[in-house]
Amino acid sequence: MSRHEATDVSHSFPPPLPLAVHVGFSGSRALADASRADSVESRAWSAELRAALQRELERLPDALALSSQHFIVGLSQLAIGADTLFTESLQQLQWPQRLFLPQARAEFLRAEGSQGPDFLPHERERAEALFGSTHVVEEAVVGGGGSRAERFEETNLRILGESDLLICLRANSAPGKTGGTQQLLERAAVRGVPVLELVIGQDAQGLPALTVKWHRQERFSAPGLPAALATIPPLSATAGLPTVRDYAERLKENTSVHAGRLRGRFTTAAAVIVGTHVFATFVAGGALKAHHIGWIACLVVVELGLLGYGLWTHLRLHHRGGTTGWALTRLCAEVGRSVLALDGIPGALQTLQSLPFPRSLAPMLRTLTVLQLARESFLAIAAVALKLAFSLKSDFGLFPSHTSEVIAAVFGVCAVALPVLAVGAISLASAFDLEARASTFHEMHEFLQAQVNQVAQASSSQELAALAATIEARLLGETLTWYSRRAFTSVA
Repeated sequence: MSRHEATDVSHSFPPPLPLAVHVGFSGSRALADASRADSVESRAWSAELRAALQRELERLPDALALSSQHFIVGLSQLAIGADTLFTESLQQLQWPQRLFLPQARAEFLRAEGSQGPDFLPHERERAEALFGSTHVVEEAVVGGGGSRAERFEETNLRILGESDLLICLRANSAPGKTGGTQQLLERAAVRGVPVLELVIGQDAQGLPALTVKWHRQERFSAPGLPAALATIPPLSATAGLPTVRDYAERLKENTSVHAGRLRGRFTTAAAVIVGTHVFATFVAGGALKAHHIGWIACLVVVELGLLGYGLWTHLRLHHRGGTTGWALTRLCAEVGRSVLALDGIPGALQTLQSLPFPRSLAPMLRTLTVLQLARESFLAIAAVALKLAFSLKSDFGLFPSHTSEVIAAVFGVCAVALPVLAVGAISLASAFDLEARASTFHEMHEFLQAQVNQVAQASSSQELAALAATIEARLLGETLTWYSRRAFTSVA
């Protein structure tokens, strides 16, 4: 996500659309004195500790002052010990979870460390059952380092980078290792990430008890949406998470309408600014020809009034953020359209997230990714091909190949007004991006024509999915380029 955005940073609360709060997790493999043996005692102790952890998780929404529109998504590995208890707690709560692994699942479950195998047979069976749980929406291999320690460190850093909040469950005597919980706590402190540290102890009856330690809790900020999206009718998350299609349709329909209104305001303001300056020049020309002091005074007052009104309109346009709001809502409408076009293609939205979107849209994009990952089934490849072909047809309608008409020279105007008219025409053309749009639409038209043939000749679902992601990345990339120009410029 791009971090350069400096405008439209206010957020509506609660947000009109559900937003995911990513809670990362790391913890000790060895939990206090709990034995790895599959005994009645160890299972009972583990169950008590899991119940204590689940109670802390249930307190999170209130502790973080989350609204009913926020839902928690867990991020973790699935090692023995704390990771397993965290995953079982999320399974009980039916909160979505994304699993990041340092290596493929089969290798991960059969890996060995300095003290022997990572998973005993009963632990491996327990983990396999959790991998197949319906609450797990993603299983991704993110570790690519050479050594075992490097892979675990890379995975932990990925979890930290994706998290709004980090939870660490550790035993008092747990040693600090590269890629371990203690190192992750230190990195979180460097990055300023809020941390809920849970230290395992025992109560008077010998049962596990947790000591709660918050670090930088005041730095937590609930994900929100830009104020420009506050007009979207609320899509409630209290009765369960919406589908990715419902989310995208609500986003597209409402932001498209709002973007149209804002564009109309911008067009009107641009015409007023340039028109008042041109008309003021005509008045100035008239004042030069007037011979009566009264007429001259009146014309000067009119000229100053026109110039003042044009300046006021210009400042008002900037102050109200109309240009940035138009750019942002149009970009959101394009995101909604893109998500609908890619509906049913696994992993496509994650590819689009590599584009430099403004930072204020990061919570929305991450939520869309989670909702897509949570889908229980995908469309058949024939349906995907049909939808993609229809999307391309629609795109041709959205991006017709046309060129702007060069403003014809106006003959018969006075010499004083002619230069001002030229400057006004240049200002309007620049404000409306006429030349850039003509060039961009022509290139996009040629690109989409080439993609039609490739889509028609695609021989596998993998090839079609890759083509779909490429097409949507190009379409959204064009809108992002336009957004970058429009969000920081206005009428010349």
